Amino acid sequence: MDAGAVAAALEDARFDARQDSRHEHLADDVRGRAELAEWERIAQLLAAAAPGTVYDPDTDDVACRLPMELPHQ
Repeated sequence: MDAGAVAAALEDARFDARQDSRHEHLADDVRGRAELAEWERIAQLLAAAAPGTVYDPDTDDVACRLPMELPHQ
């Protein structure tokens, strides 16, 4: 993902977090906050990298350590 795609995903996560905060049953959902924090972390990585750097989750040590989400049954 390039910086533009990460910025768009971050903005979507921020929008979702704002929407969640307006709904009582979603306000305590940790998944939304975790997604927002992850996009913020990725955006910071790209901001600190050389211009033109793209994000690759396969080379991100933090992303590689995250547990995979199990499919819903």
